[in-house]
Amino acid sequence: MGRQTTPKYRIVIKGNMEFTSHGTNKKMNDAALEQYRKDYNKSFNKGGVNYNPGDGTNVIPHISRCTMIEQASGRVVATAVAPMFEVV
Repeated sequence: MGRQTTPKYRIVIKGNMEFTSHGTNKKMNDAALEQYRKDYNKSFNKGGVNYNPGDGTNVIPHISRCTMIEQASGRVVATAVAPMFEVV
């Protein structure tokens, strides 16, 4: 049986359709977190791994804000915020 560990960091994701978080042990700066946000947004487009053609809403999810938080202290390590208008 494997050993469970708590990730050192969590990425809190806010979007137009979801609010979630992902655990990671990789520390990111603002630029890396912004690239993560952009890549995650691309995954919702047709052909992407998170594309859902059958949800019936005709709305593509969009991540507007990512915040990386250190689990032990609760300190914000990095933040990425989408511009007011963004073509995805």
